[in-house]
Amino acid sequence: MVSYADFVTLLFATFTALFAISSADLEKLSQMRESIQQAFNGGPAHFAIEGGQNKNGNLIIQIAPNATTKAPKVSPAQDQDGNSMFKGGPRDPEDDGAAETPAPAPTATPTPSPTPTPESSIMMSTEGSANAALASELKEMFQTAGLENAVNVKQETRGTVISLGEAAFFATGEIDVMPQSIHKLDAIMNVLRTRKFHIRIEGHTDNIPVTSKRYRDNLELSVLRSTRVCMFMHEHYGFDMKLLSPAGYGEWRPQADNSTPEGRQKNRRIDIVILNDESAKYEP
Repeated sequence: MVSYADFVTLLFATFTALFAISSADLEKLSQMRESIQQAFNGGPAHFAIEGGQNKNGNLIIQIAPNATTKAPKVSPAQDQDGNSMFKGGPRDPEDDGAAETPAPAPTATPTPSPTPTPESSIMMSTEGSANAALASELKEMFQTAGLENAVNVKQETRGTVISLGEAAFFATGEIDVMPQSIHKLDAIMNVLRTRKFHIRIEGHTDNIPVTSKRYRDNLELSVLRSTRVCMFMHEHYGFDMKLLSPAGYGEWRPQADNSTPEGRQKNRRIDIVILNDESAKYEP
């Protein structure tokens, strides 16, 4: 009896499911078809749905294109120059007669250079005089200390530059100042520590690739050298870190031709740049 009851229950459920499948709701089917069409094409669909039964009583559902409705034309996306961002694709024959007029390219408006005011001219003149005076004073001090051959002082528009040659301060491929050169660096720092300068320490190399596996390239070597000098000035001479800026340029800002040994020797250097007030304004 139990087995017979289970069989009757399953048989009832089977016929109920078959009946439910045969009762198709054309309206809901149409909504589902439109949702799918919009998801794929990004717009409303244009189809006709017909339904009914044949002579044998079987359900017939037909989905066909609606010939009375024409899909809207979609203009291709364009970039800022008016050019189409899509290449190729089918072309509508009805559009052959209508030539597309490209959008005009935007015309760049030149920005006029600011005219220097009399105040800025006076400032640059004052800064230049201060640079020349400081460079002359440093040259005299370094000459008194016997450093004229190891240190080169020059005046630039950004300030006064003290160039330390690699041969006098660093071993080849090393980032720390040689112990026998500490007294030279000590004389330089004692001259600078008495004033509040904004100083940028710049590392430079030649274009010969580094052979040490400790450094990736010349750029990394120059950055590490300038950082070591910067920390040396802060830890041993009390320079304010807010006024120090380490930088490394590797082989990319040479002073001389790298094709000669003399030129490469000049390019291997540490530049201590004493920025003037005008240049220091642009430091972070």
